[in-house]
Amino acid sequence: MLQALDAIFQVFYIVLFVWIILSWVRPEYGSWLWDVQQALNNLMDPLLAPIRQVMPTGGMGIDFSPIVLLILIRILRTMIYSSFG
Repeated sequence: MLQALDAIFQVFYIVLFVWIILSWVRPEYGSWLWDVQQALNNLMDPLLAPIRQVMPTGGMGIDFSPIVLLILIRILRTMIYSSFG
């Protein structure tokens, strides 16, 4: 059970990391990377939207919500693992 949960968390971390990188790169419209970015936006935006509502952007317009999401997922992961002893 813990191995399956760990695999899910690892996949989530990779997806979030790829989404962050693609948000910096800004792929060209119509390319396959643009399609990947749009799919990841559809996946990540519902998770990041509540954080963005609570957290203002940094002074330079930097979005810290992915970092907050990573921290929250790590806390959730720790809580789940500690409950299994």
